[in-house]
Amino acid sequence: MDHSKFEYVLAIAKEKNMTQAAKKLYISQPALTVTINKLEERLGVKLFDRTSNPIQLTYAGERYITEMQKIIALEHRLSNELEEIAGMRRGRLVIGIGNARGEYWLPHIVPPFLKAYPGIDIKIVEGKSDVFEEGLLKGTIDLCITALPNMSLDIDFDIICEETIILAVAPGHPILKGKNLSGNDLEHLLYIEPERLNGQTFICPSPGHGLYRCTWQIFEKHGIKPGEIREINNSDTAFHLASEGLGLVFTPDNSVTPPYPPHIPVCCTVDLPPYRRKIIAAYNKHIGLSPSAQAFIQLTKDIVATSPALKIPPLPERPYYSALQQST
Repeated sequence: MDHSKFEYVLAIAKEKNMTQAAKKLYISQPALTVTINKLEERLGVKLFDRTSNPIQLTYAGERYITEMQKIIALEHRLSNELEEIAGMRRGRLVIGIGNARGEYWLPHIVPPFLKAYPGIDIKIVEGKSDVFEEGLLKGTIDLCITALPNMSLDIDFDIICEETIILAVAPGHPILKGKNLSGNDLEHLLYIEPERLNGQTFICPSPGHGLYRCTWQIFEKHGIKPGEIREINNSDTAFHLASEGLGLVFTPDNSVTPPYPPHIPVCCTVDLPPYRRKIIAAYNKHIGLSPSAQAFIQLTKDIVATSPALKIPPLPERPYYSALQQST
């Protein structure tokens, strides 16, 4: 079934503005208006009260969205059941994953999955956590690899692994004054008192990213009041910029991988024990998981837990630490 018109209705309901909704949908505003007019004419009801500012759903519009979501969930459950009957000889799996994690994980997971299930067509959607959650709720994404917490109670998940969040600080940064930097690595994080971070420049993803939520959780937990915020969405890029002193960054430990920047940042923490977050495979609880989605999740767990290629290598020796320590 073609659900494009339903996507249009959802976009208008979310944006409460025809022009903004058209931009999100990458169509012209007149084309969107014509489509909605034809849909309302076919249904015999008005879905939106366009006399109000902003635009509001009518009661009929609210019912349309609610029932269409049920129809889409039913279609997915039927598709999952038919796939199970067919023994995964055919099927389609749409997976959401962040750019950095996708680059790091998928080359080790997708090839063996397709070898085991050659009839399953995999589509990868890269983007932000809020985009994935919206796709799960709409039924356009089957599962996504992301980090807790979720924003919606309609999303369930399987835990894949945990990762440590480190604070990357450029060598020689003022907040390191008086600290013993010897032996610092990913297994021996340097403790930084949270109050030292007040007023400091931070590199942080834009809202909608899982790491954005994580960063602000840490700020709120410790009462940290950051100074300037520089938005960089790629955690690997943020790590390299932090190494050059352009800001502090909270980043997953798997960002600290070759090729290393010229000056490897000091790996720090403001939590004892260090802050760890759960990486999950999230899905719509009302739709559930198809057999192929279940198989993909299990394979992902196995490979992440056992593959030497996904183990974080130790940091190289950094003899300049002793010199830095003597100078502080």
